[in-house]
Amino acid sequence: MSRTIMLVEDEPIQAIVQQQILAQAGFEVVHATTGEDAVKQICHRETDVDLLLMDIDLGAGIDGTEAARRIQECSQVPILFLSSHTEPEYVERTQKIGSYGYVVKNSGDVVLIASINMAFRLHAALQTNQEQAAELIRTRTRLEELNYLMTQVIEQNPWSVAVFDRDMNFRYVSESFKQDFRAVDRELVGRNNYDVFPEIPQRWRDMHQRVLQGAVEASDDDVIEYPDGTIDRTQWECRPWYTPEREIGGIILYSGLLPDRPGDYTGTGTSLHYMADLRRYRAIEQEGLDIIYTVTAAGIFSYASPNISVTLGYSAEEVVGQKFTFLMHPDDLPILRAWWAEVENAGAIDRSAEYRVVAKDGRVRWHQLSGRLTDNPHEELIGICRDITELKETEESLRAVITERDTVFRELKHRTRNSLSVISSLLSLESIPDAQTSASDTIARARSRVRAILAIYEKLDLRSPGLTVALAGTLEDIAKKTIDVFRHDGQQIVLECDVPAMEVDSRTAATLGLIVNEAVTNSMKHAFGTGREGQVVLLGVNYPEALCLTIEDNGGTLDERGVTDAKSVSTTSELDNRGDAHGFGQQLISDLAAQLEGSVSFTDKTRDSGMTGYVVTVTVPHPPASDAR
Repeated sequence: MSRTIMLVEDEPIQAIVQQQILAQAGFEVVHATTGEDAVKQICHRETDVDLLLMDIDLGAGIDGTEAARRIQECSQVPILFLSSHTEPEYVERTQKIGSYGYVVKNSGDVVLIASINMAFRLHAALQTNQEQAAELIRTRTRLEELNYLMTQVIEQNPWSVAVFDRDMNFRYVSESFKQDFRAVDRELVGRNNYDVFPEIPQRWRDMHQRVLQGAVEASDDDVIEYPDGTIDRTQWECRPWYTPEREIGGIILYSGLLPDRPGDYTGTGTSLHYMADLRRYRAIEQEGLDIIYTVTAAGIFSYASPNISVTLGYSAEEVVGQKFTFLMHPDDLPILRAWWAEVENAGAIDRSAEYRVVAKDGRVRWHQLSGRLTDNPHEELIGICRDITELKETEESLRAVITERDTVFRELKHRTRNSLSVISSLLSLESIPDAQTSASDTIARARSRVRAILAIYEKLDLRSPGLTVALAGTLEDIAKKTIDVFRHDGQQIVLECDVPAMEVDSRTAATLGLIVNEAVTNSMKHAFGTGREGQVVLLGVNYPEALCLTIEDNGGTLDERGVTDAKSVSTTSELDNRGDAHGFGQQLISDLAAQLEGSVSFTDKTRDSGMTGYVVTVTVPHPPASDAR
């Protein structure tokens, strides 16, 4: 399926050539002549496009950078700038917007298409990265909410919980467990259950071994006997917990104290709703993306969630009791130590730490750690760790794409500016095969158009913005040079020029110059092409609101020339183009006039006044006398 590109270009000649290049590369092309039109089509969903190819200078309305900024507020379509400007300030303007590249006009078809394809790849990579980052945030948020919820369920309900490994060492205990078993001031995690409570009867020890073999056992009414001779009554349930490999990793004990007298007990036995919540919490702990661990004040792992084995290959048992540095990449130890120092000073910080760790098989992984201090003086830090290796690899891929884009841009900086791009576009138009046009005629028309552009630039230093052009002398010079190109040996063609003295900006001068060139070319080809002598009159009238420019000859009638009926037009779509040379000239003149928001008419003097000849009249609003944009 082909992709659709919106070309935002106000220069009609360049737009025609660029559309041909894009179409030959297999793209569908939609053309917008102004920034306002592009914003309207994209933001109002009038046109569905895959990429914007945006010029910067777009006439009197908003420029390309402002149009791109407005489009980015309503759409994520990638934008690639295509401009003749190589000045740093123009490039910086596009970079602030966040474009997908900057191509200098006339850099060649290969460079343009390669830049477009690179923009598509960069956009796809950024979309993937954004989706992954959003999913990571959503997952972390859900896990944090569940972690907080399960912690509250465990700590705030009247039932106590203790988790043991296969050797009956404490892995986790709730505060209520410490209170129920008279161990509030004792460190339990990491210690052996039978060392902490040597008074545990043999029947319970035997029960523990049966649970480690897969049994689930419970009691609705049991007795705890302490060394001082006192007793507590309790109900409990003991069941195994499993590793991700579905092996028994230890046991979980759920318990709660009962009233001293059995008759006072109104509980519900072991059918407790919180047990299901605890099982869900443990499933999250074992199968979630984040690794949860605690570290003592001495820097020793006192707990690690079972899912640590998924990314690092170490079991939780292999990690607990080790210094936290044994997993660290040696080059990143200063990063984690500096982060830990900040946490110790503040208790908790918003900034996470990113560092490398070394897995059991020697692979290097990237981790992101966030955490806070605990109230337990022996267990200083509780941390949540996320493996971000794939995210880092994606970032590296994006950097490579951006570097490649920057390299291409540096190679384009030495390319020619917009003047040469216009000349190239004119030559491209003449390269279109036409069985009715000879090679010499094609070359002559191309020479006349190039001379028209050169006549503008001979009177203007394009490196200095704000300079103007004297319109009268410029148009007269263009008309003379065009006549010289097509004049037969010994042929007398008189040029009369009466254009008011006025200064206009270079863009307007170039457009009016091309109109004069095309009109005089048509006169020389169709009125005086047989060698007859005649006259060309170039007349300008400066009205209060507009400039009216007339190019007139005293050659044959329109029927003799074989051209379309004379009529007034303002856009290309209104012109009946029959495909001949004169018809194409009419189309080009009409497009150029429309670029200046003007109108044009083609008049047969034979029909209107009985005289022979042909008149082109162009009316445009007063052009600005400044080239600064």
